[in-house]
Amino acid sequence: MLAKVIMMKKGKSKYELMLRLTQNGKRKFKSIKSGITVKEWDTKNNKLKGVRPSSDKKYQDFLENKKLIDSIEKKFIDQINKLLQLQKPFSMDKVIQLVENPTKINTTVFEIFDAWNDELEKTEKYGSRSVNKGILSRFKGWHSDDLMFNELDDVLLLNYRNYLLKEGLKPVSVSIHLRAFRALYNRAIQMKIADRNDYPFLNKELMKGLKGGRTARALKRSDVEAIRKTRINKLKTDSDAWHAANYFIFGYVGRGINFTDIARLKWENCNNDKITFIRHKTRSKIQEQTRFTVTAELKEILAYYHTKRTVQNPYIFPILNAFHNTEARRHNRIAKVRKAVNKELKAIGEDLELPIKLTTYVWRHTFATVAKNELNVGIPMISEMLGHHDLATTEAYLKQFEDEDKDIAVIGL
Repeated sequence: MLAKVIMMKKGKSKYELMLRLTQNGKRKFKSIKSGITVKEWDTKNNKLKGVRPSSDKKYQDFLENKKLIDSIEKKFIDQINKLLQLQKPFSMDKVIQLVENPTKINTTVFEIFDAWNDELEKTEKYGSRSVNKGILSRFKGWHSDDLMFNELDDVLLLNYRNYLLKEGLKPVSVSIHLRAFRALYNRAIQMKIADRNDYPFLNKELMKGLKGGRTARALKRSDVEAIRKTRINKLKTDSDAWHAANYFIFGYVGRGINFTDIARLKWENCNNDKITFIRHKTRSKIQEQTRFTVTAELKEILAYYHTKRTVQNPYIFPILNAFHNTEARRHNRIAKVRKAVNKELKAIGEDLELPIKLTTYVWRHTFATVAKNELNVGIPMISEMLGHHDLATTEAYLKQFEDEDKDIAVIGL
């Protein structure tokens, strides 16, 4: 299929600028609005009349007209090439439709990825969007040219997998990258952009061996005791390190509550010696409350922050405040503070010579591991206390445990 801008005679003395599409000897024309007149057109050769370079208005008009024509032809030629890469039949009407409705031309890997990220932003899932953007950015660094989905085959993805491993990414991280492309491909199939027969993840080699290789993230109870003693005896009250240690202990004793949920806790979440909240990560899937008892240790931590409480700021911890009144602001602020907290935790861990790098993720893993290995708590109860609701069947089974049972189970924390 060819695309060219021409001047067509529409009557005895009337001419109109048109786009001409040609396919298999057939032609289709589309009118183009412009200020170009027949006097500026070489009707014999069907192109703009040449104008010698100069600084006068006539030459400037020629340049503007040429730029317009070139841009129109390029839009249609680019769309034709894109459809040709899809290796599916298409009509001249289809080309015109896609050019005139650019919001509907998301057909490439990068375009669908961007559309997915836009969707995540609209639904205020900034964490997932941030991960996706990082994954796409790394892929573009390896393969800068956009792709059709039939080009995103198992051979290319295996090469990318090997590249990521050579770059030093751990198997579990490579798995995250590939799973994102798997989800993307499934979206494209549902949108009828990609062909199910081209699905690259039928090749089991893509994900083979990527489940293992996880780095241990859990401490022993004796290590937690060392952090407790450091918080009380060595760290200066109100210092950054002291706050970081507070978050660690609060997260560990609070049944593995993660940093994002700690940051979002408000004083209204604390009632009758209970902390009650809805996990931010699963809020769109299930609006179920999670709660845990405020122990004497947690009361001591909360008492300090209560002395700093103001009417303007509803949050318990000095992470968010009234300024963070949009989800984007909250997400960005939490990410920034988490980075600073991880820096302080790392220093605490190194000072104590702990066996693993101390981060905000460690307390959640430590809670689960200590509860299972040192307190003999059953795995189903631990799963419920962690707020895992991915499997409906497991979720239904775990409903049998009451809050008091959970408190008794972890009393040794």
